Amino acid sequence: MAIIGVIICPVTSGDTALRCARMMVQDAEGYGTQDLRTSLFITLGITAFIVLLCFLVFTVLWNYFGWFNQSVACIMLRAATVFLYRTATNRYSPLTTALPAVFMMLVVTSFIISSGQGFGLGHTVGMFAGAILTAIAAAMYLRMLFGRKGREAPGTA
Repeated sequence: MAIIGVIICPVTSGDTALRCARMMVQDAEGYGTQDLRTSLFITLGITAFIVLLCFLVFTVLWNYFGWFNQSVACIMLRAATVFLYRTATNRYSPLTTALPAVFMMLVVTSFIISSGQGFGLGHTVGMFAGAILTAIAAAMYLRMLFGRKGREAPGTA
């Protein structure tokens, strides 16, 4: 079990992450996955970047990964909120993702603004700015939810 948990699972996750990164680059640049030469070139570029990351102190890399991961969670909660808003029949259903998104936004923005890993502006400034940005985002959501125009049909933007 230790070998599976410590060696095999991380290697598999890393392999999957690198493959996904290669496919995203190919898709963004309009290259097909059938071209072996292009796939190899992109894979070598991504591998070189990963090798360079290995020379960083892992605690620094891990700290940035931690708050970046939370930022991605915040963005995905917002995307899920919009999806639920456009597809749910009950207009309060999107609150199941909107409320955690508001909390996550407060935490993430406050941390990035106040932390030395981000802007390093101090705890008080970070909390104040995080609260203002979160209040603006929450007001925009409430305006969308309870706006005068009413709900748009699913699939329209």
